[in-house]
Amino acid sequence: MPNCFSMIEVKWQLLQDVLDKKRKQKEIVEILKVSRQTVWIRFKKYKEEWINWIIPKKSWPKSWETHNKTKDWLENEVMRLAKENPFEWPIWISDEILDIYEIKIDQSTVYRILKRTETRYYYWYHWSRKKRKLYVKDIPWRELQLDVSFPYWYQRQLCVYTAIDDASRFVISRIYVDHSEYSTLDFVKRVISQSQYSVKAFRTDQWREFSKMITKYLIDIWIDHNKNPAYTPQHNGKVERYHRTMKENCCAYWKFKSSIEELNYDLKLWTDFYNSRKRHYWLWMNWLSPEKRLKKFKQENPLLIPLF
Repeated sequence: MPNCFSMIEVKWQLLQDVLDKKRKQKEIVEILKVSRQTVWIRFKKYKEEWINWIIPKKSWPKSWETHNKTKDWLENEVMRLAKENPFEWPIWISDEILDIYEIKIDQSTVYRILKRTETRYYYWYHWSRKKRKLYVKDIPWRELQLDVSFPYWYQRQLCVYTAIDDASRFVISRIYVDHSEYSTLDFVKRVISQSQYSVKAFRTDQWREFSKMITKYLIDIWIDHNKNPAYTPQHNGKVERYHRTMKENCCAYWKFKSSIEELNYDLKLWTDFYNSRKRHYWLWMNWLSPEKRLKKFKQENPLLIPLF
């Protein structure tokens, strides 16, 4: 190996020795610790560009702008949505941009913008996510998850009854003054009357509002009442997740002096938005809203006739 102090001279001298047949290609592979293909590529460049390809090129600021760079105002809008909605994913932000400005931006682009601007996903950013078991019914209205939620920041003793379809995520909600078995019975009757297909089963917890009276009523109309094991809220995962979304986007804006009728009206507006416009990205939903999921199911299964 020649006595030199520059790696450029070393590479140039080795290639020149091979061309002069003073060395073999196998020796260069061992000296430079590279593969045979890499040596052949370097020979090809050496013959075409001579020594210019070995000399490192100086980098300088480019005078042009990337043709597909996202506009500055759109990046600012992405960062604003990410800061105002810290629990939403990049795909939700891209959907919001599409709804507001009718501009389609990919979720990977949103992720890169948030990471480059250090809005999220910087090197100390940590997001913990529990592993979950994916489970969903194949036919709408076969099983409805029924639960009661208490908006804890609302000072009056009110409760929100919610029934969500396991297959389509279609939601029916109503506010009651108490969570007695009579309120549960009234809500169950409302759900059955508003369901588009015949309900096969209700899944509930083992609280006192879901008593034997509710079970007897459901059995009399040929509907199963499936109760979860004690202390297992994961069996009602879909309705529990909906309660969190509802509290963050609906209950947080309730006024203290509003009447029950006004609150039910606000809740009805929220459920209409949830069922018609909000996209879902979970199993079998394919970025569809609950109403679009039901419509797609009707087109794929014309033999299953809805109730109305």
